[in-house]
Amino acid sequence: MHPIAARRPRSRGLTCLFVQGLALAAGLAVSRVPAFAQGDVFSSGSPSTPYGAGNTTRRTGKQAVQDDSVYCQQMPDGRVIPQPYGGTRRNIPCGPNFVQRPPAVNRADECLTLAGTFPSRQGVRNAAVHRIAGMQPVSLESVRANGQGAAPGFLVPVANKGTPRLIIKGLPMAETDKNFGCYIKHLIVAPEVKKSRKLEFDSANTKAAVEKIQDPLRRQIFDAMNHTTAMPFVFMTMDEAIKNFNLRVAAIRYMRGIEDRFAYYDPLHPMYIYSKHWTAQDYPAGAGGKVFHTVEGSGAYESIRDLERPRDGLLGGAWDRHHRADCLTSVQMAIFSGVASAVSRVEFDAVHPKGLLFLGLPDEGLNATPRYRSILENIERLSFGGRTIRISDMVPGDWVYMRNDPRYRTLRPKGYANGENALYMGRFAYSGSGAGAYSGDAAPRFSGLGVTSVSEAELKARVSEWFREHTGQSADEREIRWAAVNRPVARRSGLWASK
Repeated sequence: MHPIAARRPRSRGLTCLFVQGLALAAGLAVSRVPAFAQGDVFSSGSPSTPYGAGNTTRRTGKQAVQDDSVYCQQMPDGRVIPQPYGGTRRNIPCGPNFVQRPPAVNRADECLTLAGTFPSRQGVRNAAVHRIAGMQPVSLESVRANGQGAAPGFLVPVANKGTPRLIIKGLPMAETDKNFGCYIKHLIVAPEVKKSRKLEFDSANTKAAVEKIQDPLRRQIFDAMNHTTAMPFVFMTMDEAIKNFNLRVAAIRYMRGIEDRFAYYDPLHPMYIYSKHWTAQDYPAGAGGKVFHTVEGSGAYESIRDLERPRDGLLGGAWDRHHRADCLTSVQMAIFSGVASAVSRVEFDAVHPKGLLFLGLPDEGLNATPRYRSILENIERLSFGGRTIRISDMVPGDWVYMRNDPRYRTLRPKGYANGENALYMGRFAYSGSGAGAYSGDAAPRFSGLGVTSVSEAELKARVSEWFREHTGQSADEREIRWAAVNRPVARRSGLWASK
């Protein structure tokens, strides 16, 4: 007979079954530690030392005397308590230095509890309305009644009440450690850093830790969104927010290299794109200039990617192979390139199943053409009700427009200096040798075909100079100002927009 069996009364088996039944009925979960064999004794002691005193004279293994007092068990809520399970199943060994450890926090579960869930975009909008003091939904009828003159598809801003203006999954992005660990770090840390410093990124769950690995441009995008004086930014999911940050960064990157691809057109070099995927046509209704379309059979994604390659040749020389366009077309190209970089080919082509149409068509051309333009699928247009547009209304990656003195249209009906379309590039120092590091203390910079990393004052001066050169008169400086802000999006949702 086995030695351990000789020491146990036969009734012990019934007792074990009874105790096991009581434990299961009480909802106690016995921890299973596969590293130890069933019935092993890890430490032992006298009745006065219930957690074991380390008696090394007693045999272990199959020849050991069973002593359940040295075991703990795990409760359903994750706590480990010094309460032995009356049986021979595997338990957690205890000792005289046993310290209760709190159950591990599931970061994913914690993040999920931070924000509410909403069944639709309308639900997110309604939640945002209630979260932001003074916010009211704006209908096209109310806009017209107030004389703001907005058109369908425009977003109408309201006064900023100090609440965070970036809202994800119904939660305003206040700069708390939890928000940084659950949401903000996914927006302001560059994808390449997430991969190369994965362990550091995964463990960065406080504001201080995330800021050590943040990307300065992405942080500027976050700050500008969260403190915008225009309409708040509302994203239903983290994926939507991440894509928007990514497309803005990619559009800015494209615009930095715009002069490697495009040159401004002139009488000797008309607007043209050297690509089998693209074709040009005159403006409808004889408005002057050209618009671009992808040719039939060319997908939108492959067509815009084709324009990302630098062009070789001497600018203005016999071998010049640069694309020729204007500031409007180049900004739209940058936005399309940014979106294509942030989404998959399938997603991009699904948004533009007929290709990319009417690139470079200005607003005034809409009266004589169909209202559809491909760019309208990837922007949300803001209307400011006649108030002055400020830098605080803009976010890096926005498409902005500074108008010239309105008299220009009368003095030069076919002129091309009605204003300047540009991309807001963010805040950084700049000299003739190139751009410096991004800094929140630096001046805001703007780029487009014809201007490179200029400040707001420099852009105004440039537009004023065009007025004088083209008309022979001095511009009214008070009339040269921001006239439009368009937000790039992976796909226009219509959220906040008038129907």
